[in-house]
Amino acid sequence: MNHWILLMGAGDIAQRLQPLLSAQGFNVAGARRNPPAQTDFPHIKADARNIDDWRLLVAQQPEVIVLTMVPTEFSDQGYAQGYVEPVEAMLTALKETDPDYQPLIVFVSSTSVYSEREGEWVDETTPTEPDTFSGIRLLQAENLLRASDYPHTIVRFSGIYGSGREGMVARLMSGELTVTPAWTNRIHVRDCAGVLAHLIQRFYADLALEDVYVASDNLPVPQAEFVQGLAQLMGIDADSLPTTDKIGPRGSKRCNNARLLESGYRFHFPTWKEGYEGL
Repeated sequence: MNHWILLMGAGDIAQRLQPLLSAQGFNVAGARRNPPAQTDFPHIKADARNIDDWRLLVAQQPEVIVLTMVPTEFSDQGYAQGYVEPVEAMLTALKETDPDYQPLIVFVSSTSVYSEREGEWVDETTPTEPDTFSGIRLLQAENLLRASDYPHTIVRFSGIYGSGREGMVARLMSGELTVTPAWTNRIHVRDCAGVLAHLIQRFYADLALEDVYVASDNLPVPQAEFVQGLAQLMGIDADSLPTTDKIGPRGSKRCNNARLLESGYRFHFPTWKEGYEGL
């Protein structure tokens, strides 16, 4: 296969990424423990935590490896299994191959690696001092890549929403959403795929890639304002929702996406309003 790309952990984002890459003429294959029975592109049965499975995959020398992983459960162990162990297994397999084989590794991470709680702006230069198990494990996986000799780029997505990811809407409509004084940062799942395709296209165009990108839309917004606006779109009254003065475990920060914009990416949904209007 020439110019082929491996999507490891081929879930929702990878399913959206594949047609964007295929439209550019790339050969794309997904890999996951339980491939779907019917799919629009080739899938390989493989466990991202299994070194033998990685040995078989890297023997085929994909030029780009995209890691779109998920935790096995919402716990410290689940995040270690979902992110740290796959990167360890992949790097072990890569070290056993031809040293001239240097694939680009694209790792999907999260803005949970930041611990700001007072609405501070964060970008790629902000120190990462996570205080939650999810952020700690994601940063551990990031640092494994940084310590390796392989070209890579890390993409830190903020709160992902879109078709199939309507948890916020469901909690709002059921009255179970608690409004906090935190800022919220959003990115539509269509833009998640778009960002990854954009960075891969830059790689093939021999354009520079940064070590890390913050991927969030153009408009951080106070949660109270976001909830009121979303309620208006849904045609419901949000005034009776419970409120608290406490910042939750996700903290409160404002994500600066200037580096991503400077790379040439343009959002399909620049603000949460355009994205949610399309749901």
